Amino acid sequence: MRQAVFVPCSNGVMRQGKKQSYGSLQAGRGIAAILVVIFHTASFVGGNSKYWHREWLARGLAGLALGVEYFFVLSGAVILLAHMDDIGRPATLPSYLWKRFRRVYPIYWIVLTALIFGYKLRPGIGAEYLTHPWAVVSGYLLVYVHTPALNVTILPVAWTLFHEVLFYAVFILFLIGRKIGLAGLALWCALSIVSLVHPWGLYYALYLFSPLHLLFAEGMLVAWLLRREKVRGATAFLATGACVFLVAMVLAGMAGVISDGVALIAGAGAAFLVLGAARLEEQGKLVVSGGLRFMGDASYSIYLIHYPFFMFMAPVAYKLWLRFPVPIAVPFVLLTLSAIAVGSAMHVYVERPLLKRLRAR
Repeated sequence: MRQAVFVPCSNGVMRQGKKQSYGSLQAGRGIAAILVVIFHTASFVGGNSKYWHREWLARGLAGLALGVEYFFVLSGAVILLAHMDDIGRPATLPSYLWKRFRRVYPIYWIVLTALIFGYKLRPGIGAEYLTHPWAVVSGYLLVYVHTPALNVTILPVAWTLFHEVLFYAVFILFLIGRKIGLAGLALWCALSIVSLVHPWGLYYALYLFSPLHLLFAEGMLVAWLLRREKVRGATAFLATGACVFLVAMVLAGMAGVISDGVALIAGAGAAFLVLGAARLEEQGKLVVSGGLRFMGDASYSIYLIHYPFFMFMAPVAYKLWLRFPVPIAVPFVLLTLSAIAVGSAMHVYVERPLLKRLRAR
């Protein structure tokens, strides 16, 4: 089963002495998060034999999981845009580490701890995750510290967070020096390409050199292009990206799973989408609504909470449906909207105040 992750991060970039904030980057995060929520709704409604078990639904919507590929590209672009002026400045490392920590860990730890207590209270849901002590340790660190933990995460969707944190670690090389950063990124990508044609037999290598890491590099390339004035054809980039990404979604839906090849096709489409949308926004031809910006801001909370929400609420919804059978679209839509609403509320009442307090320190 595929999951995704959405980590809140600054999306500003200095252009011609002014701070350029791309609303399209925030909107992209929000849209990608919603795609993943819908995918997981389909997984519970269609793919889980305990509930409605509409396999055609889970299979047909499998392509929505490609929201994770979109976000990995987006994350690579955002991190480079936010820290491009810090390249070659080791003194900025403490600030970089603190920003990355406060964005990822505090709200994640809250959800993770609550989920562990939930597993204890409802041992029939997710209890198997707690039988792996190293999975608990790795879960809190977001760093795999023992090979058996590679197959288990306490929060099922948190597997992508491990890759995100790994990318943050690789990016540290750029703060040390531009050449060191480029060399480190090139080596990382080369080993990730090797894993495409010759899968690693070692557990850690599967994590350290996943082909998905190529998507971070694509995002960084997009960020570099955005800093150059000579890039033209924003509409063509956007249209091409949308078509390529749609093709990848269709291929995933036809297969019912996402292969490395489809993931890389989706990543290429996402790169074109991000570049085209940002350029159109710079030209004043694309205006992002406040609602989409909010969904982008709330996307990390929505991501963290939606899967646990489904784990605990799908059994309740299914029992109600057995008593009051309605078209399958009704529980599908209600579960999706409820998960988004709960995640949005957590952003407003927990994540946002927490971030505000941590920024003040």
